[in-house]
Amino acid sequence: ALGEVFRKCQNDLAFSKYLTERHELQDASNSERIKTRVRSILAVQSLAELNTNPEAAARWKALRTDFKAWLRSAR
Repeated sequence: ALGEVFRKCQNDLAFSKYLTERHELQDASNSERIKTRVRSILAVQSLAELNTNPEAAARWKALRTDFKAWLRSAR
């Protein structure tokens, strides 16, 4: 999960647009700002917690599912 999160935060323009529209990301100009917002949404101090905290991993899966639904509706 962690690798996927980093890819989405660094390279996925649709994901940053989703965060802007659905999760009030104010500034998607760099990956650090995006990762900060994702940490806040997932209620973790570090994205590494996704590998050790089942609740955080479940929140990531829910966020990813919502993103995929958003992608389908945006087309």
